[in-house]
Amino acid sequence: MKSYTKHIKSVCQVGEKTIDNRKPIYRSSAIFPVLHNQKFSSQILFLGYWLLKRQLKEIGLLTTLRSASGEILARRNMTIDCVKAFAINLDELLDENVTDFKGSIELEVFSSRDMIFPYPAFVVTYFNDDFSTAVHTTGRVYNDVEDLTNNADRKVAESGFDIYADDSLSPFVSFVNGPIDVADLSMGYTLTNYKGVSKTGSFSLPSLGKYETVFLHFDEYIDGLADFLGGQPGSIKVNHDFTSFFPRFIAGNFQKNPDIISITHTYYDCSECAEPEDYWTRNQDGHHHSATIFPVFMQDDFYTDIALYPIFSPSSYYISFEFYNLEGQEVGRIDNYKLIESNLQEYQLLKLREILKDYSWKDEVSSARIITNFTDNILPSRLKLGLNIGIANQGAKLPCNICFAPQIGNPLIDKKLGTFKWSPIINKGNSVMTFHNSPTHKGKGYKDANVTLKFFRESDEEFLEQKITLPSFGQKTIDLSKEDEIRTFLNGESGWVTATSDSPYLVGWYFDFHESGGVAGDHSF
Repeated sequence: MKSYTKHIKSVCQVGEKTIDNRKPIYRSSAIFPVLHNQKFSSQILFLGYWLLKRQLKEIGLLTTLRSASGEILARRNMTIDCVKAFAINLDELLDENVTDFKGSIELEVFSSRDMIFPYPAFVVTYFNDDFSTAVHTTGRVYNDVEDLTNNADRKVAESGFDIYADDSLSPFVSFVNGPIDVADLSMGYTLTNYKGVSKTGSFSLPSLGKYETVFLHFDEYIDGLADFLGGQPGSIKVNHDFTSFFPRFIAGNFQKNPDIISITHTYYDCSECAEPEDYWTRNQDGHHHSATIFPVFMQDDFYTDIALYPIFSPSSYYISFEFYNLEGQEVGRIDNYKLIESNLQEYQLLKLREILKDYSWKDEVSSARIITNFTDNILPSRLKLGLNIGIANQGAKLPCNICFAPQIGNPLIDKKLGTFKWSPIINKGNSVMTFHNSPTHKGKGYKDANVTLKFFRESDEEFLEQKITLPSFGQKTIDLSKEDEIRTFLNGESGWVTATSDSPYLVGWYFDFHESGGVAGDHSF
C-alpha cells in the first residue's frame, strides 16, 4: 500500500509538491476477470477521454484475451484517436461455439506523453436480460519493479465490501494473477457480522499459474459462513501474499433464481496503519474533515444505505448528515448522528429510510451530504464507505455496493480552476446519472458550478450538449427513461457523459436499474 500523501503527489494533485524524480507514466493498464456462459456475459466500456483530459492526439490500446489458465487466446491492437464511446464485447472476441468461458481481459494503454495515472478509466460490466452490474478498473499488472516497489510500502489485507450468504447468495472475490507463478498460497480472513462479532481463520488455494483467473467463493472455504452472518450482510478482510499485480479485487455476491451478480471492488484494510503518514495533518480552516454528497433514492421500494467498515486507521469520528433538494436547499440535518470508533471493529449499515422515517421533510430529499468530523483532530487519510442503493420486494436481493471515499477538506482544492468528470451510460436497464456541486466547506458552501455536459455514443463522434448551473449542494439528475433525445441518440448502445465544471467540487454517480430489482452503480471518474 502506498501512503495517501505519496499518492496525491504522484498524481500531481493541485497544490502538492511533485515527488522528486517522479517517473512519467507511458503505460497504463487494467486486467479484469470476465465470464461468458448461459447465464452471464461481460463487456468493457470506456471513453476516448485521454484526448479530452490529457490533450493527447492519440493513444495505443492493446487488448489481450486469456483463458482461465492464462493462455493467450486473442490480441487486438487499435489506435484511439477520437472521442467517443467504446465497448469491447466478450462474445465478439470468443469463437461463436464457446458457451462456457471464464478468463480475463487485459487492456494496456500506451502513450508518448505522460498519462499521470497508471490505471486507466475502464469499466467492466457483467449482465444478462435481468440485471447489470459494474465497477471501474481494479487490478493491473505493474509496469516495472519501481512501480511494484512504490505500491508495496506495506502489506495490508483487502476489505471494504458487503458479503451475504444463504441458500441463494454466495459472496466472492475475483482477480487475475500476475506474470509470476504462485505456489503454496494461503489466505487469512477476518469476518465481522452485523452483531459486531468477529471470526478469524485461513484457507489454502491451489498454486496459481501466470495470469490465471480466480473466482473465489467464500462459502466453499469457510465453514458455517451463512450461520455466522445470520441472514444479514457482513464484511470480511482477506490477507494475501500477491506481489506481481496490484491486488485490488473485484468483489461481490452471486445470486441464484434469478441469476444475478452484484460487484464492487475491495480496498485497503488500514485498521493497523497508525504511522504519522497515515493521518491528514494539513490545514482545514473552514472545511469539514471530510464531506461528500450522494444521491438518495427512497421513492416506492427504493432504498439508500451507507455501509461502514472497520478498516480505517485508529481514530474516532462523528457522522453527520445534511439533506438537500435538487436546488441545493437544505431541507433537514442530523448533527452527530453516530460516533464511530475504530477500536470496536464493527461493520454497520446506516439505513436512511429508517433514519428519516419520522421526519416530515423526508419526501423532499434528493441528496445527502455525509460529514465525518474526527475527535481530537486525528484524521485518517484513507476512509472508505459503501453506498448501497437497491429496490426491495423484487427478485434481486442485492443492492449495488459502491466503494467511495468522502472528500477530505483541503483548502488547496479551492485553487483549482475547475474539474472534469465522466460516467458511463450502461443502458442495459434504465440508466440514471447524477452530478452534484459538493464542496467540503462548512456553512453555505463555496460557489456555483457552471457545467457543460456532453453525451457520447458508440456509433460515431457526434455528441449532444447541455449547459447547467449547480448551486452549492445542488444536483442534476439525468434519467434516461425521461430523456427521449439522449435515448434515441444512443440507439440502444452504451454511451458516456462528461461534465466540465468551473468549480473543483463536482462529483458524479451512475446507476442502471432493472425491473428485477438489480442495480448497477459506481462513482464517476
